[in-house]
Amino acid sequence: MLAGKIYMHSLRQVLGNIGPALRISLVPTALQYGLMFAISRTSLPDPPALETAMRSGHPPLLPLAAITLVSIFCGTWIAVAWHRFVLLGEQPKGWVPTLMGERMLTYFGRSLLIVMAPIAVELALVVPLFLVSGAVGLVARPLAALVMTVGLFAFIGVLATVLFRLSTILPAAALGADSRLRAAWGATRGQNGTLLGLAALYVLSVLALTVPQAFFAEIGLLIFAVAWQVAAGWAAAMLLLSIFTTLYGHFVQNRALV
Repeated sequence: MLAGKIYMHSLRQVLGNIGPALRISLVPTALQYGLMFAISRTSLPDPPALETAMRSGHPPLLPLAAITLVSIFCGTWIAVAWHRFVLLGEQPKGWVPTLMGERMLTYFGRSLLIVMAPIAVELALVVPLFLVSGAVGLVARPLAALVMTVGLFAFIGVLATVLFRLSTILPAAALGADSRLRAAWGATRGQNGTLLGLAALYVLSVLALTVPQAFFAEIGLLIFAVAWQVAAGWAAAMLLLSIFTTLYGHFVQNRALV
């Protein structure tokens, strides 16, 4: 099963390079969480007041925008360095990965293109799904609920497949190679089933990573729950970046899976 091979290759990519992975990601991750904490403590209200503001339609836009920008900057910093390490062999120098402004800006731009893909998918699938479900509901409400449930699962599957098919533009942007959407779509032609299976494996991995966090929170060990959340978030992000890297290496550069 090709999906399983890609998943295991990506997993070994992280586990076999823990040292470089930490040198690439530790400082940006610490900076991200440090700045997010500082912004939250100085510019955001306490959680109940924040929830009330969000519900009333008056969220604190500037602090939330600052947190978002910090996350994007640090995430892009890590992503570009990781793709270049795996695909070009660029070893991290010390504990601060090189800031490649042009490559990071291009990477961010290509990420926006991928984020826009769900909008087209939603218009193409979700709107007809609601129309069909509503029409069926006029005849049998239980059947309408079944149609909606099956349709939403199908929508999520199609969305995940589309995102994975387009994901090769991200490593390409990090390398300064051809990062057009058409090139990415063509490189993964005929791999819809593989990418759907790969997306399912990744989602199952993320769900498995959340179990210890829920356990720690349930028994009141909140410090351990927060620590696990940070570690699990790092692991999930690095695995996803490695999947993108593997897809680019295999389908675009014709590299073998080992």
